Amino acid sequence: MNKLCLYFLIELILFTSCKKNNGDVIITQDKMVNMLLDLSIIKSINNLNYEENQLIVSPEDFFILQKYNLDSLNWEINKNYYSKRPRLLALIYGRVQDSLEKKIDSLKNLKKR
Repeated sequence: MNKLCLYFLIELILFTSCKKNNGDVIITQDKMVNMLLDLSIIKSINNLNYEENQLIVSPEDFFILQKYNLDSLNWEINKNYYSKRPRLLALIYGRVQDSLEKKIDSLKNLKKR
């Protein structure tokens, strides 16, 4: 009987410890666009090339996570969430590219003046 209670307690502990944390929040597409835009600018400034997975944050870019009030674990959760939705991620990167092009055009206009 004691063994049965012990097994039950172990299973209960394992079951409750393996629950998914509902405190993790998926960030909005707009916030993801802004973060990726900032990351793109930082990588350009640092003259770094994107790796195969363009959602990797290098150690010097962690201040961007602070700017958007996101920790590295939540960033990983969001990275995985959006990576599993390629159509949505393609739309997000399209918006990032449009924003970058607008910034480049505004800088070119400043140069002409």
